[in-house]
Amino acid sequence: MGLDMYLDRDVHVSRYNYGKGEEGFTKTVNEVFDKIVEAAGQTHLLDTDGIGLDVQIPVGYWRKANQIHNWFISNLGNGVDNCEPIYVSRDHLQELLDLCKQVKEGGEAAAQEYLPPTQGFFFGTYEIDEWYWEQIDYTITMIERVLADPNADHFTYRASW
Repeated sequence: MGLDMYLDRDVHVSRYNYGKGEEGFTKTVNEVFDKIVEAAGQTHLLDTDGIGLDVQIPVGYWRKANQIHNWFISNLGNGVDNCEPIYVSRDHLQELLDLCKQVKEGGEAAAQEYLPPTQGFFFGTYEIDEWYWEQIDYTITMIERVLADPNADHFTYRASW
């Protein structure tokens, strides 16, 4: 039990591939779409007029990184911490990345000012200790990897405890 935090990339998979061939406009079935529906065991529910589906790809996971959780809640969740999914844009991730780098450069004083530890139900330690800095390093590495993909632009943050 404790604070588990997830960042997922939201991807839309169209049911069709569209293009222009020698005969003009073409529309073919996207095999990836069919494979996802089949793998999910949902072919029996598939609406034949459906045009696509949304998939969440896990791109980040934290455990008891309460300083990061507090940033998401305070900046994107209107201060409401109720384990509901929160939309995160590419710009939001860039903002968090910049802040983590600033904290890493500024040391404990910057940590207390910009990403202070936050108390909560099984949120882990409230100290700026080795665990705190490991989570800052992980966040920097993970966000840099995610933002390296120029097409990654819609994300969802969620937490549970």
